[in-house]
Amino acid sequence: MTNEKNDGPMEFSLELQERPLTVDSKSYVLREPTEEAACAYRDALTSGAQMEGRRITKMGSVAGAEPILVSRCLFEADGVGRRSVSIKTIYGWPSRAVKKMFEWLSEVGNLREQGDEDEGGPKNSPIATGDSSE
Repeated sequence: MTNEKNDGPMEFSLELQERPLTVDSKSYVLREPTEEAACAYRDALTSGAQMEGRRITKMGSVAGAEPILVSRCLFEADGVGRRSVSIKTIYGWPSRAVKKMFEWLSEVGNLREQGDEDEGGPKNSPIATGDSSE
C-alpha cells in the first residue's frame, strides 16, 4: 500500500531559522539546531543509560542535555560576527531563561519525543521509560 503523502518529491530549505533575544541588554541569536547540535543533545540524553541487550534498565543524569543544546545554538550578536556562548556561561544563567531557550530549540529542531508536550517532557520518552518497542 502506498501512502500518497510519500509519493511527491521532498523539498527542504537549508536556511536555519533564527530568533533574536536579549539577556541583560546584550543581544544574542538562537539558531535552529544543526544535525551536529541535535546529535550532541541526544548523546547527552543517552550517555548515562545502562543497557541490557536493547533495553534501557537504568538512567543516569540527563540534567546537562538542555544546556548542551543551548550552548551549541546560542550566539552573541555583537555586530562584528557571531561567537558561540560557552556552556560555562549558560550554566551561570537562571534556569528559567535557559529553559525558555531550550523549549524554542526543541520545537523548531523537532527534538521533542512524542508525548512530551502533553505529558511533561523527557520523563515519558522511550529513553527515560526504557520502552524499546519503537
